Amino acid sequence: MLDKLPNLRSFMAVAEANSFAKAARKLNMANSSVSRQIAQLESQLNVSLFTRTTRHVQLSPAGEILYGRASGLIMEMENLAAELSAENVTPHGTLKVSVPWWFSQLHLAPLLPEFLALYPDLRVVMQCDDGMTKLVEEGFDVAVRLSRLKDSNLIARRLGPHSFAMAASPEYLARHAEVIKPEDLREHAMLSFNFSTPYHSWTLRKQGKSYRIPLKDSVLTSNNADILKQCALDGAGIIIQPVWGIQAEIESGALIQLLPDFEVTSTTFDNGIFAVYSKESKAVNRVKVFVDFLTERLKVAG
Repeated sequence: MLDKLPNLRSFMAVAEANSFAKAARKLNMANSSVSRQIAQLESQLNVSLFTRTTRHVQLSPAGEILYGRASGLIMEMENLAAELSAENVTPHGTLKVSVPWWFSQLHLAPLLPEFLALYPDLRVVMQCDDGMTKLVEEGFDVAVRLSRLKDSNLIARRLGPHSFAMAASPEYLARHAEVIKPEDLREHAMLSFNFSTPYHSWTLRKQGKSYRIPLKDSVLTSNNADILKQCALDGAGIIIQPVWGIQAEIESGALIQLLPDFEVTSTTFDNGIFAVYSKESKAVNRVKVFVDFLTERLKVAG
């Protein structure tokens, strides 16, 4: 639409001057340039806008209709161009973001006040849940996801690691047999997240060898990672959770990491934390500043 703006301006000048030459002088353009723009506009609209004689240029019926609306169209396009230009300088409007609930509580909520202070003309709408949001279909500008994209038309920018740790409380470990090797886990109480892999198991890996621990007899299964962590802290069993979710408890000694020489996961290995957005959103400044902000400020363990 904006590419038609120069052609519309030339059309208005010719219509008001009843002359290509006078319009060209008014616009400080060559006669040939004005003629070319009018021809382009006529081609785009598939109509003749002027009737021409050797001495006179007059609006055609279609030209009369366009002339009656062209001023408004030019003003609308100029306003749109100004708005888009302003967006490139100062991000504004509404930024709709989808984030996993627990991750948002631990890592995004502390950053939001700073982001809002940096961009006071932005309004953030943040939806927190652990479902796989349909980004474009549901009208989100950007989503934070904890796994790699499958084949997609979306763009994924890595924000940080998403590795896992296995842990239990000192109280639990004092009451149960020591965990020395993966097979020992079969005799322990599992607290599992029900968004785990379709195999319903935990996977451990060391030196290229993998071990799968079935979860069908978990003493607790939940889709709320915070509940599982709290139960582990209270001595109910063993969890596998993202390092960024339990690092503070491991460092404080409230949880003890188990089998630290193994890679462990409740989903798949080699994941990451990603900001995901459409190719169209890549050019929108409010999306760019949000993703840049997260890339710079987000520091997660893993």
